[in-house]
Amino acid sequence: MSESMERHIDLADTSDAPGQARETATDFLADAERIRGEPTSPDTISAVLIVVSELVTNAIRHAPGCARCG
Repeated sequence: MSESMERHIDLADTSDAPGQARETATDFLADAERIRGEPTSPDTISAVLIVVSELVTNAIRHAPGCARCG
């Protein structure tokens, strides 16, 4: 992912969107570690993954309509 640092999450597939988001966040954190040259703490990784899961789950649950149409 380090080339463009961009990935799109398919919010239409609500069963897999939180998992996709966590995977994307994990990849991002791994890239950031390589760039910085120092590890990310396990507590930080856990906190980021919880926040990402909650944000995507809440977006699916509470924001009707398509997130990215066309």
